[in-house]
Amino acid sequence: MSFIPILAILVLCAALPVVGAAEPTYPGVPFGSRAHAVPGTIEAEAYDQAPADGEGVTFHYRGGGKAGPFRSAGDAIGIGVIGEDHVHTDGTRLPLGGHYLGWTQDGQWMRYTIEVAEAGVYAIGGRFAAGGRGSRIIVRAGAGAEAAFEVPSSEGFQPQVEVYHVWHRLERAAEIALPAGRQVLTVVLERAAGLNVDHITVTRVR
Repeated sequence: MSFIPILAILVLCAALPVVGAAEPTYPGVPFGSRAHAVPGTIEAEAYDQAPADGEGVTFHYRGGGKAGPFRSAGDAIGIGVIGEDHVHTDGTRLPLGGHYLGWTQDGQWMRYTIEVAEAGVYAIGGRFAAGGRGSRIIVRAGAGAEAAFEVPSSEGFQPQVEVYHVWHRLERAAEIALPAGRQVLTVVLERAAGLNVDHITVTRVR
């Protein structure tokens, strides 16, 4: 009896993937140790924290992170502070002292651990300012769920205010289906076009 066929079978079995094998564990942890509640509001600057604050795990930003406003651990990526010159498109002022993501880049992304109270379809909205035209955001969740929308330019609404400080309030820019439970939401700034992001809202619609 030849041992060659038996050896070949053993090699082939060793090369096959294990059915049901666990996916690599996501090492990011919620900023402040608490997942963002959904439905609710996600502050854009409160993305997850990575081990050693490394780039490419909980955020992607060319040039990497550094210490900055709101995040002093070395993983701040273009975070600004809302001042007296920040207004909505209708001229009403934003609350002072908050933080937002600015100096954004095409392809930049951030990840947020969320806790979804109930499975359903959710509307994505938030507060955004766009100095140019064509800003586009993609929101992704597990199991292939995805929503995409464009942020209109802030130009022309308040000519006396710097365009990057004029904010749109969007309530139902896109919809995404989310299962219940803890999961990771990835927000991709596909095209920045002078985009600033204050917060993102996730509201159940059905």
